[in-house]
Amino acid sequence: MLLIDLLCLLGLVYGFYKGFSNGLWVSIASFVSLIIGLIGAIKFSTILKDFLGWETKMLPLIAFVLTFLLVIILVHLLAKTLTQLSKAVFLGGLNRLFGGVFEFFKALLIACIVMTLFLKVNFNNFMASQETLDKSYLYSVNKSVSEHILPSVFKLFDELFAQSMEQITS
Repeated sequence: MLLIDLLCLLGLVYGFYKGFSNGLWVSIASFVSLIIGLIGAIKFSTILKDFLGWETKMLPLIAFVLTFLLVIILVHLLAKTLTQLSKAVFLGGLNRLFGGVFEFFKALLIACIVMTLFLKVNFNNFMASQETLDKSYLYSVNKSVSEHILPSVFKLFDELFAQSMEQITS
């Protein structure tokens, strides 16, 4: 087993442990709240800007940041409520198990992003030879996932970033 396999495996195990500790609802909230926060800030910051009625050049940015933070807090409060509800109906064990599975796949996605960045930096094989990478157990899995899933993820984040910047500057 190569160092790259060991590091990836440690990240996946840590992801599962973290998800198992937090549960599914909190794991989903931590992942999705940033995206929902951006979308909410894009959609509702103009309402907050009008509600505040301040006269300052920084108002669009202030309204955007306040809306973003408010949405993240609301998503986390909802997640905590759902976690307590899961415990109340004796689904706490399933909540923890599925939280572990969710965080495992989230860690896999992060590993794929890191692998993609590594491959961009290692274009002349000066950090690791292609022969070494081919010996890796997890390299082929990460490379396959990176080639098929990451373009869609990067496109989504590019669109959200562009909309966020448009909202802030308007």
